Amino acid sequence: MDIRQKLNEVQNVLSDKQEEERKIVNNLKLLMFGRESEELPAEFEIECFMDNEAVETFLREKLELNVKEISLVPMSFMFGNPRFRIKLN
Repeated sequence: MDIRQKLNEVQNVLSDKQEEERKIVNNLKLLMFGRESEELPAEFEIECFMDNEAVETFLREKLELNVKEISLVPMSFMFGNPRFRIKLN
């Protein structure tokens, strides 16, 4: 399935209470904006207030991404905007 289509589908089913999940979807939509490729880059960063496990679960189960590794960018947490570096297979 096209990642853009998947992002739109997931965005449509998220509730208003799922603000952080919406942030992830919006981050990924911005990442895809203007890209000719229909795939996400192998490595990228997203910003949200979730833990590693919750981010990984959302990416794997809802967006059906093949996640290799997720790590918190340490300096981002210190400045109040936690960012996660995502590596896909």
